[in-house]
Amino acid sequence: MGLKQRKGVVLKEAMKNRSISTCFDSSEIRSKSDPGKQLYKLLTTSLDDYAIADHCGDSQLWDKVMEICDMDPIAATYTETESFKTPLHLACRILECPLPSVTKDGTTTSPVDAIRVLIRCCPESVSKKDRDGYIPLHYIIPHSRRPIISHQKEAQELQQINRIQNQVHVLNLLLSADYQSSIKYLSRCDVTFSPSDRACTPLYHAVSSIRDDFLQHLCPTVDLISSIHAACPGTVSAKNKDNQDTPLALLYRRFSSQFDLSETVFPVRKPKKEVLEHQVRYKTSAMNTWKIILELLIPTDSEEGRGVNGLKQSKRRRNASDFYIVHSAVKMECPPALIRYIIETRPGEVSKTDEMGRLPLHIAAITTPLSSSDDNRNKGGNYHSKFIIEELLRTYPEGASCADKNGKLPLQLAIESGKFWIGGGVKSIYNAFPEAMQNVVVEECSGIVEDDASISMERYQNCMNN
Repeated sequence: MGLKQRKGVVLKEAMKNRSISTCFDSSEIRSKSDPGKQLYKLLTTSLDDYAIADHCGDSQLWDKVMEICDMDPIAATYTETESFKTPLHLACRILECPLPSVTKDGTTTSPVDAIRVLIRCCPESVSKKDRDGYIPLHYIIPHSRRPIISHQKEAQELQQINRIQNQVHVLNLLLSADYQSSIKYLSRCDVTFSPSDRACTPLYHAVSSIRDDFLQHLCPTVDLISSIHAACPGTVSAKNKDNQDTPLALLYRRFSSQFDLSETVFPVRKPKKEVLEHQVRYKTSAMNTWKIILELLIPTDSEEGRGVNGLKQSKRRRNASDFYIVHSAVKMECPPALIRYIIETRPGEVSKTDEMGRLPLHIAAITTPLSSSDDNRNKGGNYHSKFIIEELLRTYPEGASCADKNGKLPLQLAIESGKFWIGGGVKSIYNAFPEAMQNVVVEECSGIVEDDASISMERYQNCMNN
């Protein structure tokens, strides 16, 4: 055994022998002049045990946290002077560790209860930023560099499931305690977890943490992804700061890759059992990834569904059209390949209308792409609109002649939304149903946006009449 390995073994043994229970007891806590420092040291010790020695302190950590806060609630307000972290920051980080939660008398102590106490003692800590600019919520988001228990014993798999379930509960606690700060963080597109990370949205990081060959749809991470999505649904199509990728694009690439892997051709000499196991694993994984995509496409309560204090108001009544995946995909600016796949696999939905009498084509005509900007209005984004419009027309060209409940045709809506004549798909709708131009009120439309300029409606109609 080399010197480096021997040092590692010695260090691990030293850390394992250093139990938190020998460092802290009630009488010592009472005698200390700064319980906040003791609370912070308690949590730091547990994190160090996990990071250095693959061991997470003793099973009474959360009891001790609650005991300190009960004796002196001010302890929860402590802020470390160098890192600017609070006890709540550390407690959220520890949730990612496989820490035992059984006390001496055999009862289970939930870390959620301890974190609830920390929040109650210091509600302001929910929105406090550390030196890296992150609030405590940051440290419960799953990411690709988190420790993953893969193909391990049943007890370890159960431990991982319990750990992430605790993270889901804490996510909801943090949202309830400070909804605005939590949503502001979840809406960011520049989040990193290490210096080598690309700046991404929290939802993107969560999606990237799922194993490529996970076999269970109820993969615990999926529950956390669903909670993030429910709180901040707009990030499904939000682009990362660095690579401009989106969670839906990442999921669809993963789905395609898993499906391709399930179709891998093996040499004849390969044992049939191994081939079958490989095919089942990746085909099942592909289907489970697809279920996640569908779950993220179903509309959820938006920010407008909450009150000024972040408390949920009464939910709006669900409509059957909420579960039309084609309609949702068009609204969310899905990646082109995903849109095409959804339309090909659900062609019947292309001719269905929502509660406003709108086909997916109507929605595509009025949807403003997220990628468009004030300075470069519709340029790249509208070509995305053209792609969607043409895919919908290819499947159901009759849609161009269908009016919604307000009597508006897709061509009217496309012109009113200011889309480009060619790049925005207006011309494609016109070619499918030219008669729709008769419904366009010239006085109400300033002009049809052309790719490099603008032509007046009167001039355009004169051209059509001649």
